[in-house]
Amino acid sequence: MKRSMFLLGGLALAALAGLSATAAAQTWPARPVSFIVPFAAGGSADATTRALGQKLSEIWGQPVIIDNKPGGGTNIGTTFVAKSPADGYTVLFATDAVVVNTLLYRSLPFDPYRDFSPVTVICHLDQVMLIPPSVPASTMREFVAYLKANPGKLNYGSYGAGSPPHLAYELFKHVTGTDIVHVPYKGVAPMVTDFMAGNLQTIITGVYSALPLAKSGKAKVIGIEGRRSPLLPDTPTFSEAGYPDMRAPSWWGYMVPAGTPVAVVSKMQRDIVSVVRDPEFRQKRLVAFGLEPLGNTPEEFTQLLKEAVGLWGPIIKSAGIRSDQ
Repeated sequence: MKRSMFLLGGLALAALAGLSATAAAQTWPARPVSFIVPFAAGGSADATTRALGQKLSEIWGQPVIIDNKPGGGTNIGTTFVAKSPADGYTVLFATDAVVVNTLLYRSLPFDPYRDFSPVTVICHLDQVMLIPPSVPASTMREFVAYLKANPGKLNYGSYGAGSPPHLAYELFKHVTGTDIVHVPYKGVAPMVTDFMAGNLQTIITGVYSALPLAKSGKAKVIGIEGRRSPLLPDTPTFSEAGYPDMRAPSWWGYMVPAGTPVAVVSKMQRDIVSVVRDPEFRQKRLVAFGLEPLGNTPEEFTQLLKEAVGLWGPIIKSAGIRSDQ
């Protein structure tokens, strides 16, 4: 009898918990929602999230606040969200740094799998490789030949140890058997400035940043990550250029603290994806800026996290890359 009463009590508590979660989802959001961007205001990540926030505010009938918390290679903003209440009112703008940083830092105050619930990845960034007019090459194969003829004499830029361009070029060196020197900067702008000044022989950056350089003749675009871009339709993919193992994947997505009610995560995912699929937002805020629209499921997001670790883990280890030395 006591056992039956215990089981019935447990079932009743579970039912109440389920009803509570459902009720929370039905009333969410009942107040402003904060999106934490772990980058400085004014950049493309910030601008895209602000545009998304405006649309979501219309859908939710609540203000969407964009809160920039840059620093620590995105770790400051990421930690803030990891320690926030799991109620759906604090959302992280996430890149693959959320898992890659676990390979670059000896210790972090968060675990990407334990402390977060993925919501959706909204876009893939079209990353391209540029070389200046002074480099006697017009294709990636010609550039690789030039590098092999000048081992250790040429430079590539990145925006810091462990940043996407740094990892991509370390993979490039492995794939092509070339030797090229890493020059780190404190941001994209100084890297591009030094490239235009002739101090770097190649950089990897987003299509939108590359467009004015390519159109003005100040740079040659010799390859693009993943797929051809409608903004640079004549630029071959790395695979088409002859290097199918060369990668430079980069994506933007949103995560919430682990334990956020599943119903809230589901509603947030549906609403964000609805904005991504809106023809006007899709074209004006994503495609026009060299961003490939996605809008995937939490499960597909989790798979991307695992793929990032699988791709960059061996490169980071073999190159001995650290961000906390």
